[in-house]
Amino acid sequence: GGTEDINTVAGRVLTQINEPIVYRGTTILPGASAGVAVYPIDADNAQDLLVHADLALHAAKKQGGGSLSFFSEALRHELD
Repeated sequence: GGTEDINTVAGRVLTQINEPIVYRGTTILPGASAGVAVYPIDADNAQDLLVHADLALHAAKKQGGGSLSFFSEALRHELD
């Protein structure tokens, strides 16, 4: 699949992970985010792919809990 498919699946996963959890009468509100880097578009080796996914994750966290962000060259320029 392409970026649209990845976005759909990752969005569904985050929706499920971020569902409120009731434990012993207390509601826990998870705030998981995701960063996505796509092989071989964003990197052609595992090490760079992980770095790029981590950059995308940091961008997602800046947007707030439950966010999804894809790696982009703009993120790499911020790192440099």
